[in-house]
Parts: sequence; C-alpha cells; structure tokens
Amino acid sequence: YNSTSGAFKIAIAGAGAWASGGNLNTGRTNVAGIGIITAAVCATGQDAPTTITAVTEEYNGTAWTEVNNIPTATKFPGSGGTQTAGWVAGGTDSPTGASPFPTTMYTYDGTSWATGGAINTGRYGDAGAGTLTTAFICGGAIPPGSPGGVGNMETYNGSAWTEVGNTNTVRYSGVASGDNTAGLIASGHSSGSLTANTEIWNGSSWSETNNLNMARQRSAKGGGTATSTSA
Repeated sequence: YNSTSGAFKIAIAGAGAWASGGNLNTGRTNVAGIGIITAAVCATGQDAPTTITAVTEEYNGTAWTEVNNIPTATKFPGSGGTQTAGWVAGGTDSPTGASPFPTTMYTYDGTSWATGGAINTGRYGDAGAGTLTTAFICGGAIPPGSPGGVGNMETYNGSAWTEVGNTNTVRYSGVASGDNTAGLIASGHSSGSLTANTEIWNGSSWSETNNLNMARQRSAKGGGTATSTSA
C-alpha cells in the first residue's frame, strides 16, 4: 500500500512446481519424517511385506545419507521436530500391524538416538507434530478394539506425555502440523472409510474447521503451523 498516492498493489507469485530430489537409499513405506527440505530425517518404515527397517537417513537438500539406526524398527509412528532435535513415538513393530504397540519415544540429536518419555497409549498411525518441547500426537488405531481409530490426544513438554482432550473425529493415518498450543489434524481413516475432516487445537480443545477437498489417508507429513500447512 502506497500511503502517498493511495495506490494498492498486489504481486502474485507463480505457482510452485514439483521436481525430483535425491532418492532414499532404502525404499520403504509408512516412515517417520522429520525436518525440512534441506535438513530432513527419514527413519524406520516397512521395507518389505514381512519386514520393518530401523535404517535412518538424513537429507541435505541434494542427497540422502545413512546414519545411525533408530533403536527399534517400527512403522506408522508419529514424529516431529528438526534434524538436530527430532522425535519419533508410537507405531507398531509388527509388519502386519498387529499388537503389541510400543509406547516408546525416541529422540534424535543429529547424531544419536535416545529414549524419551513414554506415551500413555500405544497405537499406530498416530499423527504427530511439534518440537521436542512442544510436541503432540493424536489419533491412531489399536486393533482389534478400535480398528476405526481413536481420538486420544497427548502433549509433550520435553520430559513427559500428558493425555488431554480427544479429537472430535476418531481416525488413524491422518496428518498433523503445529504444536501442543496450536495444532491441526486432517484426513485419515475413520470407522471404515476415509475422512476429509479437519480440526484445530487451541491448547485445550479441538474444534472442527473447513474440510479438505478430498478425503484421504497416509498423506505426506504436513509440516508448517496450525494456520499454514499442507496435507
């Protein structure tokens, strides 16, 4: 806005484009993703029909490099943080998604993995976001009792997980962004079908907001904040 002439001008940048990046060294599904495009971590995941891998790789914006393995191989965990202060929690260590569902949390400092505070409810397909001191996980599945998903929400303060308000829509394999004071969850699998439902967290409760245009599950990790993200 030009206050002298009273002119209001807007410049609109062209839409971004997708391009191929460096390939992972170990192909896998249902991984834990941490960080940003120039400093990312990919850990664990299912690398074959009957096996889960503990391989961890770091990305520098160009290429992936294998680093220290995560202590326990899982798939469908929640994750968040940065390449030098990341975390992974929940998931299942069974290739078929059967119990048990570990409650272990692992933290990553850019070199080594360590054990953090255990989550209260073991589940797989939990959506997670936030830093090591502002993390949250929500949703997930605990077959056979809750194959349609659960609404359990937990927040992390750097040392312990605390159960707080449940989501309005039970789901697993959704995507989360933000942190434990302002978060978002969208999409996922809910009670036998895919959902487009989106909810925002204000630090004490969840509220439904505008749905996604397309219902889906297992979206790429959202990243960003509760008010600026992708799913």
